[in-house]
Amino acid sequence: MLVVDDNALLSTSLARLLAQSGYEARATTTAAEALEAAYARAFDCGIFDIRLGADDGLTLAQRLLEEGRVRAAVFFSATLLRTDRRRANRLGVLVSKAASVDRVLGVLARVAAKQSLRAQR
Repeated sequence: MLVVDDNALLSTSLARLLAQSGYEARATTTAAEALEAAYARAFDCGIFDIRLGADDGLTLAQRLLEEGRVRAAVFFSATLLRTDRRRANRLGVLVSKAASVDRVLGVLARVAAKQSLRAQR
C-alpha cells in the first residue's frame, strides 16, 4: 500500500501499522514522493490525504488510478468538505482521520479483498 500524507509522523505511523497488520506499505509525504514510488512499482491500494500541503491528494489519486499505478484508493482525511466527499467517494473510499484504528483496518481489509476478487476474474 502506498501511504501519502504530508504529516510525516502520521504517514510513517500508518505505514508501520499496516506492516504490523500484514500489509506491505510505503510511506510518502508529498505528491512528488508518491509519484516516484508509484512509478517504481504499482500498488494494490493508495491511502491518500486529501490535503497534501500545496498538493491535492484527490488529483494525485485520480492520476495514479487512471495510469494503473494504484488499483484502489482510500482517502484518509480530516477535511470533509461536501465537494471533497463526493469526489473521494467517486474515486474510492473516504475515511475520517478521527476514525478508530479498527475502522481504518476494516476498510483496508475490505478494499484488499475486493481487489483480490477482481484479480481472480
